[in-house]
Amino acid sequence: MYVGRGQSEPYAIAVHPDGRRVYVTSNFDPGLVSVIDVQSETVVAEVQVEQWPQGLSVTPEGDKRYVADGNDNTVSVIDTATNSVMGTIPVGRGPVAFGQFIGPAPASPSLPPTPTPTPPGPPCPGDCDGNDIVAVDELVVGVSIALGRLPIERCPSCNLDGDGQARIEELVGAVNAALKGCGGALP
Repeated sequence: MYVGRGQSEPYAIAVHPDGRRVYVTSNFDPGLVSVIDVQSETVVAEVQVEQWPQGLSVTPEGDKRYVADGNDNTVSVIDTATNSVMGTIPVGRGPVAFGQFIGPAPASPSLPPTPTPTPPGPPCPGDCDGNDIVAVDELVVGVSIALGRLPIERCPSCNLDGDGQARIEELVGAVNAALKGCGGALP
């Protein structure tokens, strides 16, 4: 099927949502969009737009067709019912579009939910420096506290029950934390 006039070359294509019409721009006919009836395979209208239409798209409702006018720095808006230009929109230099560039607007803008901060869990037993890792030197500090050689203030996480002493259960928790990580540390 021949579209356009003179030395015409189809350049961009868009299909109406109902599937009955196809719109084609011509690369060698500055400013021409052909409307093709799919059933009869004939050109039923030609719409004059701005210079060098480089891409087109039809709204999801099928009521408007937007054409990127490459050399004119505009987008032409065409009424699909009348095949007439409703207006032009000035845009940046050399608009080009391929594929569907018009789509339905989202129902409402949505932002990701703000995460609720997780309250801190219990301190990791034996984690003297608070980095969620129990190192061997921290285990030594815990044992030294339990033996009375160091004050509990040196490693408050060795006193999870708050009684002011590092008890054996708390030291076992610290060893478990050293071996399994802080998540699996509680006895």
